[in-house]
Amino acid sequence: MSDLVKYLVGVKAKTGIKSDNELARRLKITSAGISTIMRGRVVPSDKTCLRIAELAGDDPEMVLLLANKSRAPEQSKPYWDSILRKVAAASLVILFILVVAPAVFPSPAQGADFTVYILCQVFGAHSPNVMTSRRRRRRRLKSSLPKAA
Repeated sequence: MSDLVKYLVGVKAKTGIKSDNELARRLKITSAGISTIMRGRVVPSDKTCLRIAELAGDDPEMVLLLANKSRAPEQSKPYWDSILRKVAAASLVILFILVVAPAVFPSPAQGADFTVYILCQVFGAHSPNVMTSRRRRRRRLKSSLPKAA
């Protein structure tokens, strides 16, 4: 069962839709069309994907990503998996930045340092050594202060 079909099963559960016929009616496609989609033989068009997202109240981009992964040749599917994981992780990071970081970190600078670190981990970039940068700033600040007698 493809990720898109699993998603559609979840949409049916989330919206209380009992049958594929009702799902087809809500998506404005034929019963035969939804049947071939649910069996994984056909990938819905982008237009249908947008209707699916609207019905579920979900992000259209995620549905389109799932559809494009399903359309992709086998050798490129791992890359689509990677893209989907990164998009999901980025969504969680954004949620963290907006909701959790202000409550957890005493200063915006500490929250920003942690956020940069997490984003670098998620996207596989080389993260700057935040702690080293902070230590250098402290040393510069200490060296610029007048010495106590």
